[in-house]
Amino acid sequence: MNNEPPSMTMPSAPNSPFSPIIFQETPAPPGETAAVVSPPGPDDGPTDASQGSLLDGIFPFLAIGLVLWFLIFAPEKKARKKRQAMLDAIKKGDQVVTTSGLHAEVVAIRDHEVDLMAGSSRFTYSRAAVNEILD
Repeated sequence: MNNEPPSMTMPSAPNSPFSPIIFQETPAPPGETAAVVSPPGPDDGPTDASQGSLLDGIFPFLAIGLVLWFLIFAPEKKARKKRQAMLDAIKKGDQVVTTSGLHAEVVAIRDHEVDLMAGSSRFTYSRAAVNEILD
């Protein structure tokens, strides 16, 4: 019987990604002292990063939001209101162009639909399908 204690090292392949990483402390060269750096504790006082206010961190996001509002959302809202006003102003006898390109005359208007006459054909379209009113 073997009385030797079992070995505590695990065999592994030398280039295996699953091999354990062993950190070893290397001694400082002669004449130099080893510096130990520890993270700042709660009693160490404020650091440069913690001296800024909360507004400094939020300001870039607020600036981006304002730029998006003025460049994208505000003009879109204005265009939507203008289009809705145009759709509400449709009346019988108007010459209109639909989103599909049909040039026709409005012959009847209901809540969400318009009847259009193009040539001798009559079509029922959604009011939202009217793209523009011709003068």
